[in-house]
Amino acid sequence: MFLTKQTVLNGVKRSGILVLLALGLAVIPNPAAAMLLFDNGAPDLVSGLSSDAGINLTVADDFSFAFDATVTEIQWFGGYGGHVPAAIDDFTVRIFDDDALVPLMGSFRPVLGQPVRVDTGLDQTEGGETFDIYQYTLEIAGEPLLADTPYWLSIQNDTTSSGGNWFWATTAGAGNAAATAGDGNLWFRDLNRFALAFNVSGSSPIPEPSAALVFGMGWIVVSGAIRRRSRG
Repeated sequence: MFLTKQTVLNGVKRSGILVLLALGLAVIPNPAAAMLLFDNGAPDLVSGLSSDAGINLTVADDFSFAFDATVTEIQWFGGYGGHVPAAIDDFTVRIFDDDALVPLMGSFRPVLGQPVRVDTGLDQTEGGETFDIYQYTLEIAGEPLLADTPYWLSIQNDTTSSGGNWFWATTAGAGNAAATAGDGNLWFRDLNRFALAFNVSGSSPIPEPSAALVFGMGWIVVSGAIRRRSRG
């Protein structure tokens, strides 16, 4: 059986369409696989800022994204001043708008859910005492945030019943951590001093550069094959 040039060309075109469809499916975001949107750093094992309802103190740190995104996971690190972790953590997690480099009072979005706590195996020594450092991961339904817009993440635990005095671990480098004595009180910050250990993951309508590159390369290869067959 002899194949005509047109038959071969049509076959290549059909194959090209299938290849492009496969590549297109490969770059469609997978809602189950969150991408890292912002990383403020890992614990420096040097210090931490108390953020506990038992002492009426809440701290926060700022973040922003280069593109519109939906937050689906928040991860942070901390420990307990009483050395013994609370039997059940009672975290209040909020995302605030910005108000001239401090959280905007009353603008918070409550982030609901119970975080998963894991002992990192890391220890922090401060003031002659050693504290275990824990990792907390909170998965949420999805909080859409805008590109190039400063936000503040505040996290407070309530270890009143266990006397834990929870602290949020700091990370290396200067930061803009802010603190307040409770709702209705002004936020204050120590510019370029403390940064807190946390990261934010989620999804974005913008495909990852690597995925877009693969799709573009696939199109170039298929187009080249079609042109070669046409000249043949």
